[in-house]
Amino acid sequence: MSTASIAVRRSSSPWVVYSIILLAMFIAQLGSGLKNALTPTIVSAFGQTVESGVWLNLSMGIVATCFVPIAGKLSDIYGRKYVAAIGVSLAAVGLVTVAVSRDYAGAIGGYTMMGLVAAALLPAGPAFAAVRIPESSRGRAMGMYPLVTLPGTILGPLVGGMITDAYSWQMVMYVAAVACLIAAAIALFFMEGPATRLQAKIDWVGVVCIVFTVSCLLVVANRGQVLGLANLWTWLLIAGVVVGGMVTVLVEKGKPHAILDISFIASREFLVPVLIMLGCYTIIGSTNYVATFFVAGVIHGNATMTGTVVMALFLPFAILSPFGGVLADRFGAKNITTVGVLIALVGLFSLTRVSSTTSLVELDIYVAIQGLGLGIFFPGILRIALSKAKRGKAEGAAGTFAMFKDVNGPMAVAMYGTWFGVLTASLTPGVLMARATELGVGKDIVDRIGTVGLKDPTVSQALTSLGIKAQELQAYATANAMPNAMSTVMWAQTALAAVALLLCIFVLPNPARAKSKAESDLVAQADS
Repeated sequence: MSTASIAVRRSSSPWVVYSIILLAMFIAQLGSGLKNALTPTIVSAFGQTVESGVWLNLSMGIVATCFVPIAGKLSDIYGRKYVAAIGVSLAAVGLVTVAVSRDYAGAIGGYTMMGLVAAALLPAGPAFAAVRIPESSRGRAMGMYPLVTLPGTILGPLVGGMITDAYSWQMVMYVAAVACLIAAAIALFFMEGPATRLQAKIDWVGVVCIVFTVSCLLVVANRGQVLGLANLWTWLLIAGVVVGGMVTVLVEKGKPHAILDISFIASREFLVPVLIMLGCYTIIGSTNYVATFFVAGVIHGNATMTGTVVMALFLPFAILSPFGGVLADRFGAKNITTVGVLIALVGLFSLTRVSSTTSLVELDIYVAIQGLGLGIFFPGILRIALSKAKRGKAEGAAGTFAMFKDVNGPMAVAMYGTWFGVLTASLTPGVLMARATELGVGKDIVDRIGTVGLKDPTVSQALTSLGIKAQELQAYATANAMPNAMSTVMWAQTALAAVALLLCIFVLPNPARAKSKAESDLVAQADS
C-alpha cells in the first residue's frame, strides 16, 4: 500500500469512528427516550401520587449527572468502548428491572441504572472529536453531536406512547432495553480500543465527594420548593452542597489523577465557555417549563399543542447545529457563538411581549428563534471549552462539561418555575378583583376576594347568587395574570442572556487558528 493511500485512510478513519460513536449514542438515546412520556402511567400503575413520580426522574438524573465525569475518567484509563458498552448494558438491565418490578422501590432502582446511558456515552463523542478530528473540521464534528442525540430524545416519547397504547408500558421497557443492547454491541465491536492503558488510579475520594455534592444539589433543586425554607432537610441539603463543593475542590486540587481536573476547569478556555453555557441552558430549561404552562393556562391548549412548544425549541436546535459547526470552522468559533447568543437574545426579548392574546403560532415562533440561536451557539462553545483538552484527559474534560450542562436544567426549572408560580399567584387576586367588579359584584365581596380568595363561603354564595361560576372566574384570572408573570421571568432571562453576550464579546477566548487540511493530515499521521 502506498504512503498516499495510508495517509488517506488515516485521515478519514476518525470520521468513521466518530460516526459509529454517534450511531451508538442515537440508538441509546432513542431507547432511553421511549420511556420519557410514561412517568404518569408508571406512577399510576404502582399506585403512587404525582409528587412521588419525581423520584423516578430524580434518581436517574443524579446518576446521569454524577457519573458523567467519573465515566469520562474511567474511559481515559480503560478505553471508551468498554466503559460505554458496560454502562449501556447496565442501563438495559435497569429497563428490564422496571418492567418486572412488583413495587415502586424496584422501579426507582431500575430508573437509577438508566442514568448510566447518559453517563457512559455522553463524553465519548465530544472527547473523541476534540482530539482526533482535524482542527479545521472540529466545529462541524461538534455540530453533529446534538443533531444525533436530540432526535432520539424527541422521537422516543412519541414512539413509546404508541407502543403503550398498542401493547403496554412494560413492552416499552423491553423494546428500550433491546435498543440499549444494540448500542452496547456497536460500541463493543466497532468503537476503537485503547492503544495503551493509562497508568492511573481511580480517585475514590473525589468520586464520593462529587456524588454527595451533586446529589444534594439536585435534590434541593427539585424538592426545595416542596419542603420549604422552614424545613430542616432543606437547610441540611443546602449545607451539603456548600460543604461538599468546598471539600471537592480541596480534595481534587493538585491531585495528578483527580476525577475533576481543577486546573483545567479553572482555565479561561474552559471556565468562560461553561459560564456562558450555563446561562444559555438556563434559557432552555426555563423557557421549556414556563411556555408549556402558558399554553395550558392561557391558550388552553391540549397536550399536543403543548408538545409543539417543545418541538419548536429542540428541532431548530438539532437541525441548525451542524450548520453552526461549519460556520464556526469558517468564521471562527467565538464569532459564531456570539451570533448564536444574540439570536437567542432576540427570541427571549420577543417572549417578554407575550399577552393574553398571544397565539400558539406566535409563541412557537418566539421559542423557535431561541432554538435557532442555541443550535448555532452550541458547536462553537463546545469546541472552545474542549480546545485545550489533551488526549489523555479528553474524556474527563468532556464529562465535566456535560456534568455542568446537565445539572443546570433541574436548577433552572426549580428556580424560574417556582418564581413563575409565585408571580402568577401574587398577580391573580388583583385580576380577580378587577374582573369581579366588571361583573357587578359588590365592593365588600370584591375586597373579600382580595383577602381570602374564592373559596370563602361568603364569596362563593355571593358569586352563585349572581350566576357567576367561581371556577371560570379563577381560570380567567389565572389566564390574565400568567402573561405578566411570564413577561417578568423572561425579562430576567433576557438580562442573563445579555450578560452571556457581553462575555462572548469581551471575555470568551478564541481557539487557536484552524490548521489547513494538509497540516491536519500530518498531525493525524504523527498522532497515529
